[in-house]
Amino acid sequence: MFDEKRQVWLKAHENERGFILEETGMTPEELYDLLEENSKETPVELTEKGHEGTWLIWARLKDTLAVERIWVEMTKALHKGERVHIVFESKKEKNRVYALLESEGVDLSRVDYVIHKCNSEWARDIIPSLVAVDGEWKILDNNFNGWGKYRHNNDKALINAIAEKLGLGIVDSGMVLEGGAVEQYGNVILTTRSCMLARNPDLSEKEIDKLLKRHLGADEVIWLDGVGGDITDGHIDGYARLLNENTVLTTSDFLTEEDYQTLANSKIIKNIIELPPVDGIEYGTYLNYYAANDVVLLPVFGVESDDAAIVLFKDLFPDKEVVPINVDGLYQLGGMLHCITRNMI
Repeated sequence: MFDEKRQVWLKAHENERGFILEETGMTPEELYDLLEENSKETPVELTEKGHEGTWLIWARLKDTLAVERIWVEMTKALHKGERVHIVFESKKEKNRVYALLESEGVDLSRVDYVIHKCNSEWARDIIPSLVAVDGEWKILDNNFNGWGKYRHNNDKALINAIAEKLGLGIVDSGMVLEGGAVEQYGNVILTTRSCMLARNPDLSEKEIDKLLKRHLGADEVIWLDGVGGDITDGHIDGYARLLNENTVLTTSDFLTEEDYQTLANSKIIKNIIELPPVDGIEYGTYLNYYAANDVVLLPVFGVESDDAAIVLFKDLFPDKEVVPINVDGLYQLGGMLHCITRNMI
């Protein structure tokens, strides 16, 4: 028999939590217990428990429409193991893409959508995450500001469309928090000073550290210097990724010696695995993969080093299918598969 407090909570939130319960397959009791276990603000991020689904902003600009096949391949690979949520700029575009996906064998009952015109397709930075605040699901406002360089008002307003879709309130993160700027596994976060301090000039490293721990439910934040100069000012997902709380994947092509030593000297990080460089592609990297529930979407480039990367990722993720996706035409725009995907919960 459930205690009185839980019964009152379940009754009060029966309708409001319907979406979460339906999408995760949890019972109301299981959801309550999960939130009780996480008394501080904490997201349900991709860990060994998996996540509810993946969000995409469908290719819409001239350059990305030329490589729309990438979005199709991602949806085909993802939808069998989780839901796929897609942002379309219009119902006409939604109807066109749904017909395309159906012709490719996608089960459309596993796909849903939001209609909202965006300025770009970089879902990792634009789409917010969900957090549990005192037993309530909230959308965490990442205060997206076009990487501090562009207006991107449509992208910033997407959070309101998603909140309306999910029927959830919004909580302010107190900082600009692009998804590509933080790498989290469980209680550990990696981030870079080059990005987070540039994006939040009124906040100190200590203040940002505190906000990250509060909103993302982490106990430890490992700060790398990073290297600015690109549009993101050095997102962490271009330098280092967490395979688990104690293992970092990285590449010598982009990580500085100083940042490597920071990881090597960390009391938390026990293993550093270096990914192979991409043959002949200056800005190519296998680090921008996306690990979903059943699959790992791996960027490949049509070069010889792809084979070694695929073998390595099969060893790194033995319980998931590694799905290579050629990102030629996309990486030249400044991002790859991790950049155009987002798991909210």
